[in-house]
Amino acid sequence: MPIEDDAGNNVFAFARDIGNYAAGYEAGINGFSWKSTRKAFDLLNGSIEPPTSQRPQRKGYDTGLK
Repeated sequence: MPIEDDAGNNVFAFARDIGNYAAGYEAGINGFSWKSTRKAFDLLNGSIEPPTSQRPQRKGYDTGLK
C-alpha cells in the first residue's frame, strides 16, 4: 500500500506499518498525549520500538488529532 513519507514521497508500506499507523490514529482520536502513547507502545512491545515502527505510529497519531 502506498503511503506518503515525511518528505512527501510515496513509499510502499508493509502490513505492520499500517497496523502501527492505525494504533497511532486511535490514540490520537481518543485524545491521548504523544508521550503516554509512546510509553504504552513501548510497554506493549517489551522494549523501545525502533524508528521504523515509531514513524507510522506518529503519522497516524497526528492524523487522528485533526
